[in-house]
Amino acid sequence: DDIPPVNSQAAERLGYPTQKPVALLERIISASCPPGGLVLDAFMGSGTTVEAAERLGRRFIGIDNGKYAVHLARKRLITLHGQPRPPAQEQHDYVECETCKNIERKAKGQKSPGRFEVRPFSVESVGVYLGGQPWIDALGEGSAWRAEMVKVFGGEPSEVHPQLHGRKEDAWVFVGPLDQPVQERTAWAVARAAADTELHAVELLSADLDPLPQGARDELLRVTGVRVTVRVIPQAAIDQVRQRLSRGKSLDGALESMAIPAFYTPLAISLRAVVDGPVVKLSLERCEVDAQSFIRSQRPALKAPLKGRPTPRARRPRPSARAGRPGRRR
Repeated sequence: DDIPPVNSQAAERLGYPTQKPVALLERIISASCPPGGLVLDAFMGSGTTVEAAERLGRRFIGIDNGKYAVHLARKRLITLHGQPRPPAQEQHDYVECETCKNIERKAKGQKSPGRFEVRPFSVESVGVYLGGQPWIDALGEGSAWRAEMVKVFGGEPSEVHPQLHGRKEDAWVFVGPLDQPVQERTAWAVARAAADTELHAVELLSADLDPLPQGARDELLRVTGVRVTVRVIPQAAIDQVRQRLSRGKSLDGALESMAIPAFYTPLAISLRAVVDGPVVKLSLERCEVDAQSFIRSQRPALKAPLKGRPTPRARRPRPSARAGRPGRRR
């Protein structure tokens, strides 16, 4: 009871109703986890446990199903870096009060032993945040949402093969499920299906993350001769498909939005490490940036003309009052 709770005026308050003080978590971790041990918080929330573990030099794993909680914990760790460390043990002086002459115990001012140096950590996105919409569950596997996704992507639906859902320029388009990423075995099946056609390139649309490392794509190209490009389905594209299907009919032609949703290809980096005793040299072998998706997403799309209504013709500008009529002097 010597640690005050996180009240409404506390500096560390972040808005979580069950948020605990950092000092309380530090005491629990110090008493239950040895130095260098591993702390697991499966319901991370605001990230107090991972910050306390980092303060004490413990390893940690924090899990939460909310993006806000993950990014909040990440921000707390980044903010902790460089802050002064509190003294290892507080020291006090006993001084006499000038008014009542009583002996009081006061904390002695101490110099910080240094600053926090937050160790490298990673944020792993294992869950899928784009799925779970009721309209996806009601559509089923053979419904029209895949064809609409191909159109939003800028391609044309196709029925050449069950796993080749459309075609865009010189590549086939495969649309993966929206409730989970595309599995690697599915990518192999799609590549083998494309190998039997005249197009040996596939644009594979996957939800939430890239399921294929660069090595797996190189192996696909070597075995099947098909170049597989993985693109992440953005939330804007899912919203477009939902709007189209909610109107009860397919919308052909250009998108009604002012920009095409960008199906980005994740950044691909290849590093080569050379170890020479205690020295490790890293060289950048390859760095692929998907700039074309960004350029295409910024291209404005015009609305398709309504059927049954003629396109208005451009009118000639009327001559001004000052301008004379043709063939007539002023």
